[in-house]
Amino acid sequence: MPSRNDRSGEGSEAGGEGPQEPLVDRQLELDLLRQHIVRVTETGKGHAVLILGESGVGKSRLAAEAAAEARQRGMTVTSVRCLGRGAEPLLPLKEALAAYLGRTPDQIRRTLARAAPHLLDAVPFIGAFLANIGEKLAEGSFSLRGVYEELSRILIRTTSGNAGLFLLVDDLHAADPDTLYFLNYFFRKLQQVPVLAVATIQEEQLNDYPELADLMAEWAAIGHATLTVVPLERAHVGEYVRTMSAMGEQADESTVDRLFRLTGGNPFFLREALSLVTQSPESHLADDVALPRADAILRRRLSRADEVTRHFLRAAAVVLDTSEELAPITYVMEGDTKDAIDALNKACEIRLMREGPGGEVSFVHALMQREVYADMGANQRRYLHARAGEWFERNGALASAAFHFEQAGRFDQMVKTGYQAASQAERAGMYHTALMLYQKLRPHVSIEDLGPRLAAALIVLGDWDEANQLIGLLPVEDSSSIRAASAPICAFDRAWHHGPDRRRGACGAVLGPIAAPPGMRVSR
Repeated sequence: MPSRNDRSGEGSEAGGEGPQEPLVDRQLELDLLRQHIVRVTETGKGHAVLILGESGVGKSRLAAEAAAEARQRGMTVTSVRCLGRGAEPLLPLKEALAAYLGRTPDQIRRTLARAAPHLLDAVPFIGAFLANIGEKLAEGSFSLRGVYEELSRILIRTTSGNAGLFLLVDDLHAADPDTLYFLNYFFRKLQQVPVLAVATIQEEQLNDYPELADLMAEWAAIGHATLTVVPLERAHVGEYVRTMSAMGEQADESTVDRLFRLTGGNPFFLREALSLVTQSPESHLADDVALPRADAILRRRLSRADEVTRHFLRAAAVVLDTSEELAPITYVMEGDTKDAIDALNKACEIRLMREGPGGEVSFVHALMQREVYADMGANQRRYLHARAGEWFERNGALASAAFHFEQAGRFDQMVKTGYQAASQAERAGMYHTALMLYQKLRPHVSIEDLGPRLAAALIVLGDWDEANQLIGLLPVEDSSSIRAASAPICAFDRAWHHGPDRRRGACGAVLGPIAAPPGMRVSR
């Protein structure tokens, strides 16, 4: 029976209630994933598989089953869970490495000495990365490629066993910009190493994340695979219901028909609907059972929480897009730690939330978090986001603070923390995060103030067309200084970001003739 810290998938039980959820009608998908695992372990050449489907369809459960298969074949399994696009840059990678390596220099050295002694020279970088990422890396001098390359080297060599690495990326649609573009960088190296990267993506989120949709097309073009998971057909809904029904009760065909119409074959909603029907001893799956509509299922589950627990859930629904820690939830709910722990325990008991082995907190499913968030009024959301922004600002998580202040409508504070976070990200070599933050600030800051920074970030990332348009809007003295200051940056970074023909023409159009920094040759 699953424990309160079972994080194995979308349909996993969190409170030890009811039978283990079956994996119904997923044999074909699981066989395909097994083939990918065998291919990597036998050839030593890696690739990525993107598991795509609607919320609740069972993507995470399928990926967890594949991870168990990979572990049996001797692969090292490392899990990365993306929180939200407003989270601190590369936070999912930080948490994944910390879970494997430890968080102190001594723990890191011991782990590396045992698993990868040739990486002991990377302890300073790892220590900086696992601390407050932006602050510590910004104390040094890192380029975008430098951070990504060092992180790739550590991830591969530290966690790869003899059979290779199985990298499970859950909720890629919720990746912050630098996590997304690091994974893009990493995916392009996989043919050289025995790594199978498996990422789950909610299909409905792609319209809101065009950068991910564009990258998925690029990944498909270079040979990475996409596996689409669809809801269960009517016959398999019957199999699911018969397996999950209390005490092996055989559901009649009319009940199966109604469950299929209600849930569309979505396993998450099937499980919740069955739970509501069977949670009382006198309940039976018969014709006279009134099944709730799908949009009422989650509210029925949430109605089991008392008011203190619901207050905790509302604070968690706001915070968990940027952190899995209990401390910011406690601050946002204006309670003490004991109150927060009691509420968390209650939420876990009634299968609304999970607590991981390291104390990390999450809802049992993103759909549950969305329902709690949607149930709040606009004023309450803004108030809770403002408190979250305060906590993250005080604790140095400036990108997260900017996100919450934006959601709270506190634009002065959003501009302040956004500028600080973007500057910190640039110094740490995380230019995708810096660009996202500058674009967030653009409606609230004059082009004269923001333009030079935004244009420089665009140039570093190779977006020459937009940079050229932006430079044309700036005063002459600003545009001239940007061209002069950005020339060596362009010469250094263009060698890896784009193809040679495009970057030479575009760079020349924006910056004119450029000179290489001392010791570097720039091919013409």
